[in-house]
Amino acid sequence: MRRRIKLALYLTIIAFVGLNSTETAAQTYTSQLQQGIGLYNSGMYSHAQEILEGMLKETGDENIWGNKAGDKAVAEGYILLCKFASQYPNMQGELNRYLELYPHSPIADNVKMGGADYHFANEKYVEANTLISSINPKSLDKKSHMEYQFKKGYCHFRIGELEQAQEVFRSI
Repeated sequence: MRRRIKLALYLTIIAFVGLNSTETAAQTYTSQLQQGIGLYNSGMYSHAQEILEGMLKETGDENIWGNKAGDKAVAEGYILLCKFASQYPNMQGELNRYLELYPHSPIADNVKMGGADYHFANEKYVEANTLISSINPKSLDKKSHMEYQFKKGYCHFRIGELEQAQEVFRSI
């Protein structure tokens, strides 16, 4: 009987320590996510990307995210935004993969706008226009909304859709 009690107590302690370490790890990753986002917002793209990629590599185990699975989508989205800002080559495949895996990500429209910026900077106006057209403009902040409007109008202009371009530019 005593042996069973000791065994039950031992298993309870092991379970508690395991849950506690998982909770602590999730808090660490949330902290790293916030740090990475802060670095991205400060224009430190390569450092932000390094922190976010390291964080995702360390997790390895999908279970660490638990009910914070949206955080993983956000981390991967910011990694993609860092790559866009750093003008990595041939990013369309990574963008498509992200949008396929995380179509309802809280930053999906930001990632699309990052992709549109990337194509716009590379003078690929058809691709930029396709992405811009898929963005919900209400999801953008005021500064991003003005940039969205300008790039939308300019893309229409560059691909020969002059009436649409005029319409957009008049609304600005």
